[in-house]
Amino acid sequence: MKKNRLVWIYLGLFLLFSSPLFGQGYFRGSNLLEYQLGNIPSLKPEYQSSLYDQLNLSYKYKSFTFQTRIEQYYPSFGDDINYIKISQYRANYKSKELSITIGNLYSMFGTGLLMRTYEIPGSIWEDRGYRVRYGFYKDLEGAEINYKLGKFKLKGVYGRILDVALPPTLDNDNRRSDLIQGAELSYQNKKLLLGAIFMNHKNATISDNYTSAYFKNSFSKSFSFYGEFAIKAGSDANLTFENDSAYSIYLSFNYIKNKIGVSLELKEYNNFSIGTGISDPPTLVKEHSYKLLNRSTHVPILTFERGYQIELYYQLPKNGLITINNSLAQNKLTSSDSPVFKEIFIEYKFNIGNKITNQVFIDYSSDPFINETNRYSGGFIFDMDHNKMNSVFETQLQFIEREVIETSTFNNMYFSYSLNTGNKLSSTLLLEMSNDPFLLNNNEKYIFYPGAALSYKPNNKNNIILFYGKRRGGPACNSGVCYDVLDFQGLEIRIMSNF
Repeated sequence: MKKNRLVWIYLGLFLLFSSPLFGQGYFRGSNLLEYQLGNIPSLKPEYQSSLYDQLNLSYKYKSFTFQTRIEQYYPSFGDDINYIKISQYRANYKSKELSITIGNLYSMFGTGLLMRTYEIPGSIWEDRGYRVRYGFYKDLEGAEINYKLGKFKLKGVYGRILDVALPPTLDNDNRRSDLIQGAELSYQNKKLLLGAIFMNHKNATISDNYTSAYFKNSFSKSFSFYGEFAIKAGSDANLTFENDSAYSIYLSFNYIKNKIGVSLELKEYNNFSIGTGISDPPTLVKEHSYKLLNRSTHVPILTFERGYQIELYYQLPKNGLITINNSLAQNKLTSSDSPVFKEIFIEYKFNIGNKITNQVFIDYSSDPFINETNRYSGGFIFDMDHNKMNSVFETQLQFIEREVIETSTFNNMYFSYSLNTGNKLSSTLLLEMSNDPFLLNNNEKYIFYPGAALSYKPNNKNNIILFYGKRRGGPACNSGVCYDVLDFQGLEIRIMSNF
């Protein structure tokens, strides 16, 4: 009761401050509601229900902005895991030179070698162990100040980082065991950017200092370079490039000229996993929109990983585009075991007339970290306009060799057809199938994941999505962040609103 009362009091005050009595400010909000009737396949009872809701409110008055997030979850299978709580609150003042934020915020030092917080909008996290659903984000609860003086910028950050793997049914102290405090000073003069960072990380057992420096220069309209180096500092730190030292190096080169573009990235991360995922450096692995490839994305191992990613694209006549991407990552698990992940991806986009758009791709990768020594993938997307409607056909195939005790082969397949009738209504039929031995029960040759989805957008501010069927889970990657999605079988309704 106390939690419910607190939420309604806070919401009432928020609406009061957003009323016309408080001047020229304006109020906006969004809501994400998801209802499920179903369960993880093979778990009993089969059909259970749950309701998750996330309400985001924002009020802006002149230079001030106030925001809050209220989350609630009501499952039918456990009264001890339901909750309603204010999960985020934030107040911000911003002028031309100064910005001050207090509460739950998202921040980053440099490119994330030392610290990066994030949010994956619209994503809902659920762990098989806790079975609690909540928004997927890693924020910092504390304060941030940004000050600009001429060509100099100063950022100061203090707060506790959220451990996204722990649900909101646990105490906030347990979910935020890592305290960070740090500052970033940068200088920019035309195309030149220089920066330095200092950060302290504390938890119940340690207090470590880190420092970083970065350099960026746009030498011309066609070519630019970025480099950043971070290292663990302090009296007990090893400031050499040896196995027991802690450091990160990231380099990026970009070249664009006419119809050609090239980017090259290099990385070396050594003993640089800070706390519960505070450091989140660039992955240097292509993040695919294709479902089967996205599910196979390599996740960097920050205890030791070096490698590169190079991507080349060439623009053809009539909006054609060829993209080639190659990435490699080497790890050192022991002195005699240094597995190497490698991938090469080729995609060709082209038009046929004015109404047909095509995408074709092939991909080869080898990922010894999950014992998949050879992985061959290919597929296409066929997008056609017709009779004031739009049809999209998609096919993806994947053939994998897995080596555990002995070598086994299996394949994954994905098919979908979508029909869009204007901007309001669309429907999709989906089918995934696999003969992966890890997924099959006795006497099964294939496991099937059929599904149907319907999306209805009555206006620009509301969207309703309905899914029924069996959905395959597994890793999903978005904005450089990878997380596990659980399998689901049943009915799911999602309603997204803006106001």
